[in-house]
Amino acid sequence: MAATSSATDAAVTGHPAGAAFNHQHVFVDPSPDPERSYAERERLFRLPRSSWRDYDVTAISPGGGVFDRAAKAIPVRPEMAAALGIEAGKVSGEELIRRLLTAPVDLLYNGGIGPT
Repeated sequence: MAATSSATDAAVTGHPAGAAFNHQHVFVDPSPDPERSYAERERLFRLPRSSWRDYDVTAISPGGGVFDRAAKAIPVRPEMAAALGIEAGKVSGEELIRRLLTAPVDLLYNGGIGPT
């Protein structure tokens, strides 16, 4: 999943998990529906000043979610743990990002929309 929201700074694509993060949020979808997630990301892209908090959480597969990057304890449910090759339990937002960046993935896309 290559995230296209204006809120995206980095996206991680494994098989089949998708994840993204920016300065505010961490987004994880352990088993995304490609058509539904694309349509939702396209909707976000069209919203002015959107963030991952605007994402329709009903479009996220079980075990995933949109989390605050500053969170002290994010639940790593079995679906997320299996998809990302990490242990279930709880991690901070920063630790989840570190684990995303070191997960066994097919594609790591570091970029986004803006002058960077």
